Amino acid sequence: MSEIELKQKLLAGRAYRIFVGQLPGQMEEVRSVVESENNVPEQALKAASILHNIKGAAGVFGFTELGHIAAELEKLIKEQGGDITKFTKELDALFKSLERIVSSLPAPVSLEDNE
Repeated sequence: MSEIELKQKLLAGRAYRIFVGQLPGQMEEVRSVVESENNVPEQALKAASILHNIKGAAGVFGFTELGHIAAELEKLIKEQGGDITKFTKELDALFKSLERIVSSLPAPVSLEDNE
């Protein structure tokens, strides 16, 4: 199986459909932490956990830039123990990059459409 065929199979699979289906809710949870004026470390650490999951899934599906940005956000939040008040501009810039990448992800494909 060629690399292109493998990528098509991944994008047609159930796991990718679940990943793409869950992303909007996950992004909203992370956004609420990044844009919040109230610093709640527990919520920030939950956002870091979500970013960790996005990073892992991005690696599975070959979206290296998405994984890299999610990892940067996760690291920044965890390094501060969830206290993100000093890094809101940096977090906001990284989150905007994450949004841009997520919006450009391919929709799940049907293998029948590619035959």
